[in-house]
Amino acid sequence: MKFKLTHSLVAITMIASPLVFADTKIYAGADCDHHSGSTEYDRAGGGIRNKSASKVLVVMCPIIKDDPDKRIGGGSFHAVDQHVNQNVRCVVFSKHRSQTSNNTNKSVVLKTTGKAGYPQKVIIPPILDTGTEARHFMRCHIPPKGSNFSSVDSYQVVEAV
Repeated sequence: MKFKLTHSLVAITMIASPLVFADTKIYAGADCDHHSGSTEYDRAGGGIRNKSASKVLVVMCPIIKDDPDKRIGGGSFHAVDQHVNQNVRCVVFSKHRSQTSNNTNKSVVLKTTGKAGYPQKVIIPPILDTGTEARHFMRCHIPPKGSNFSSVDSYQVVEAV
């Protein structure tokens, strides 16, 4: 009985291992830096929000990659969209430049689904890397103030095994 139990535990451990070793990183929206557009913004509550009534705020959000051979396995971002006809729009990039090729990009565009006074969760799908040592980041466009301020509250990325 002890022999069968040991083999069962080993089999279960081997099956569950990829889930256990996936590396998920959660970031505050306040980790994003101003890139262009509105200069009226703040980092209230750990997010980054646009306080301008007329200009879009463009921010760059870092994504740390521990292993150069792993890709983005998915993730999400939480944003509050309070503008009537503009969405919070984020683009997740995988970029690579080597000695033998020019800059290679892969990206996915994501956005909120319309005005809401609560955080919307937007799913980031898996992104294939553009090569070993690819770097990742997210660029977000936060619309001007509508009925209230729009913001990127947080984001998370899973580094696939």
